[in-house]
Amino acid sequence: MLTLVLQVGLGLDPLSAGLLHIPFAVGVGLGISLLGRRILPRLGRSVLAVGSGAMALGVAGVTVTVATSGSVPLIGVALLIAGLGMGTCAGPLSPIALARVDTRHAGAAGGALKTVQQLGNAGGAATVGTLFLVMAGGATSAPETRAALIPAAISICLLLFCVAVLSRRFPQRLFDTD
Repeated sequence: MLTLVLQVGLGLDPLSAGLLHIPFAVGVGLGISLLGRRILPRLGRSVLAVGSGAMALGVAGVTVTVATSGSVPLIGVALLIAGLGMGTCAGPLSPIALARVDTRHAGAAGGALKTVQQLGNAGGAATVGTLFLVMAGGATSAPETRAALIPAAISICLLLFCVAVLSRRFPQRLFDTD
């Protein structure tokens, strides 16, 4: 969706639209390698709420910027924040979800977790993408394309809110230290 909005809605060429995704990738890498690992021991399950909140903030920032100024540098900053949130949430997700699984069942539990993640990714992309395309209605003008991003971004933020709420279902103390 974002690539389409950047090209049709803001008039960027394909290369520029693709390069603008780099801050998101950098944020994901930093979130996984630095933030998630460092704050997981202190925050436990709450790291998922922090990550999904940061990602929602980044998505909202991208959407507001696209809808108002279209400033490419501001979109880059918002994508960096969204990427940090994604990495902070995605990196620790497996250790959190599998923390209390008996080692005899770790392989099956890990496989089930990855399957559910893939189904969620595909279902989410299909649902939000369909919403965007329906709202765009075959739009070829910049204002219509930018406007179609708003309901899609709202749905993404609602899903991220659900992640934050559902993360409370995990045990507060994740790893037994006994």
